[in-house]
Amino acid sequence: QQTQDTTDKRTAILPLSVFQRSLTPPPLNSELLLFVQNSSISTANTKNKMTKEDVKEVKDRLEMEITQLLLDIKRVGKDGEPNVTFGELFVDEQVEQYYEALVGTLKSAKKRKLIDYKGQFLLKGMHDGVVIKIL
Repeated sequence: QQTQDTTDKRTAILPLSVFQRSLTPPPLNSELLLFVQNSSISTANTKNKMTKEDVKEVKDRLEMEITQLLLDIKRVGKDGEPNVTFGELFVDEQVEQYYEALVGTLKSAKKRKLIDYKGQFLLKGMHDGVVIKIL
């Protein structure tokens, strides 16, 4: 009897993510765009098809995030200088709230030669002192 009650409770309560998926579109970030651009799998052969509109939406969101990133680097940097350390940028409250994947956005901006920093991948704590500069 206890097992039956527990099972009923588990099936009756859905995870929040199920409700979120039905109410709002998933967040778009630069990692998703990189996957779409580098994917060798045709979307026609997959169950989850991305339409041209979806790809355009991902690209538009990435452009917005990169533009905002450049503004945030200037804002967080000392006296509006076009550089900031990764640690300062990462702990900024507005940056924390805005970016779904800050590191992915940084990588995309670096790939487009809009910013530069040493290394390929930045991790909080280990790379706090790495300077990110606008080119």
